[in-house]
Amino acid sequence: MTEAFDRGPDNTQIGTRIRKRRKAVFKTLKDLADETGLTESSISQLERGKTTGSISTLQKIGESLGVTLGDLFEDPTGQRSTVVDFRSISAQPYGKEASKTLITPRSFDHVEVFVGHLAAGGHTGQEPVSYGSSEELIIVLQGAVDVTLNEETYRLNTHQSIAIYTNMPHKIQATEHEPALLMWIIAPPSVA
Repeated sequence: MTEAFDRGPDNTQIGTRIRKRRKAVFKTLKDLADETGLTESSISQLERGKTTGSISTLQKIGESLGVTLGDLFEDPTGQRSTVVDFRSISAQPYGKEASKTLITPRSFDHVEVFVGHLAAGGHTGQEPVSYGSSEELIIVLQGAVDVTLNEETYRLNTHQSIAIYTNMPHKIQATEHEPALLMWIIAPPSVA
């Protein structure tokens, strides 16, 4: 009697995952080829499951698409639902006295949601940043922040939001008086 071994995803599954993500972030084969140094033909063959990519190739593609190597091996048709407890997710520091936690699975191709904390006076960075061409909704869950877009600053208090485009230079800073808890909703996921 022979045993069946799970050999992991097949070439078609990985290719489908790459194509789905590439289209979700509005990249053409040419865009991806230019960013990775690969040819359009080799990426197309990979997406159609005609070839396998080396680990190095898949890492380059994943980096360009804003996903990890492990994300490329996830089943693109998977319908997982998971409960997320913010207390059990490690926050990533950024800016000054600020942290941000991704709460959507990396496998989500059309939206990403972050929860962030800014200490009193904390900010997302000394200078405004811009990246990609996504739509972003910033929601203040607790506290108050100043959102600077280009040269204009808006004060947002608890339960207020502002919609921006990620390619607009922007910066967020908590007021000096109290910390702030924020939520960012970005669609499609940013590839900064």
